[in-house]
Amino acid sequence: MRISSTFKQYADQWLKGLKEIPDSNQAIGTLRADATLIGDQASEVNYPGHSLISDEPAAVGGCAEGSNPLDYFMASVGFCENVTFARYATLNELEFDSLQV
Repeated sequence: MRISSTFKQYADQWLKGLKEIPDSNQAIGTLRADATLIGDQASEVNYPGHSLISDEPAAVGGCAEGSNPLDYFMASVGFCENVTFARYATLNELEFDSLQV
């Protein structure tokens, strides 16, 4: 898989920016997500520009209105691995056919 030139430029700028920060603590950002219980076991999470609904399956008392929290957790691990790999591959000019975690 060839990484787009746009992403390569972003990755190069990102890496350059990290190298220019004299204090690594300045590279730490603050993330915010507000979670609200909206049902017996359902929650809505809002974060900048997006929202998610999470619920438990009916078999355990939920209404199955959304993926359960563990589904989101496992998906987030996969998302992070993919982004980390894509950045590493781009910065090291590596090509790959596909990625599945």
